[in-house]
Amino acid sequence: MTENKPKKEILLYKVLIIGNSTVGKTSFLLRFCDGKFEPESLTTIGVDIKKKFIKRNDKNIQLNICDTAGQEKFRAIAKNYYKNVDGIIIMYDISSEKSFQDIKNWIDSITNNVDVSKIGLIIAGNKIDLTDKRQVNEDMRKSLEKKQNIKVIETSAKDNINVNEIFIELVDQMEKLGLGVLYHSSIDNENDDDEDGVNGVKLKREKTKKNYKNEKNHNCCLRK
Repeated sequence: MTENKPKKEILLYKVLIIGNSTVGKTSFLLRFCDGKFEPESLTTIGVDIKKKFIKRNDKNIQLNICDTAGQEKFRAIAKNYYKNVDGIIIMYDISSEKSFQDIKNWIDSITNNVDVSKIGLIIAGNKIDLTDKRQVNEDMRKSLEKKQNIKVIETSAKDNINVNEIFIELVDQMEKLGLGVLYHSSIDNENDDDEDGVNGVKLKREKTKKNYKNEKNHNCCLRK
């Protein structure tokens, strides 16, 4: 007789990372998902997708994360994903005032395509390890946070500062909004993630029910 594998509830969220080219989106994602930093990471062409399992508030969570190209010619591609995500991270480089000023353009792009009150949204100021090259100071950060009413957290993919914290904040926002899709999955690895997603759990996903958003809103390449 075949032994039934234990089932585990998995809450799936889809997340998009946007921002100007070279602000460190790919390095940031690699740090979070793979625990490593690659200073010479290749420029993203179009969209790259990675998956991460974490545990938060006693829930097993799967994050499908899209890393998008920041070049102007690829921005239309990113727009196609706005309506199909649960949360967005907008990133700038603290050593580039231009990338900081362009945050408004990214926010305008989002608000023109989706109701921002119905998604998780956070701004990340990356590369705080470049202290001698800083162009965006604390007053500028606070002013942006107040004006846009969006939480701004500074981070460093290189030194692994506030990387997990940004995703934790975003997950908490998405949970509060009742976003995501709930699945039952069979467990391949009995060792659970540490709280807040330090290690990954390998799971086989079996769709059994939907509990949050209408499933039609999740039919995109993020769902893998």
